[in-house]
Amino acid sequence: YRVEAAAIERAPEATAEKAAERRQGLRTSAEQGDAKAQWQLYLYGGRRRQDRVWLCRAADQKNFHALMEVGDLHWAGQDGLQVDRVRAYSWYSVAASLGHETARSELMLGRWLLSDSEIEQAQQWAGEWAPGRCAAQLMEGEVVD
Repeated sequence: YRVEAAAIERAPEATAEKAAERRQGLRTSAEQGDAKAQWQLYLYGGRRRQDRVWLCRAADQKNFHALMEVGDLHWAGQDGLQVDRVRAYSWYSVAASLGHETARSELMLGRWLLSDSEIEQAQQWAGEWAPGRCAAQLMEGEVVD
């Protein structure tokens, strides 16, 4: 998933007009609920905080890429978030429950770095996952300034 994200972020557009057309097409699809378009719109926005709404909408629909990105944001404490590997593990767990091998690899790493009680907490959160959790964690007061 990280390779696809890098390719989208670096994809050269032939003209500014083409880039604007591409973004508008993605926005239209994203607003209609297309999770892949929501994920791509987040990437085209440069993964900025103000574009997290698209990331969270895609994660709410269990888009694998979005679930992994939310996990990565927590794991590394990126873009103003505190490092929270327990939350990261819970997001990877949701992605792994959908059968994604990359997420399973992240869980293996987490098992080496987290305590049994932390893993238990993360699994509980993953089991309680529901749409809206991303926004609650990334956009409603849990961002560190």
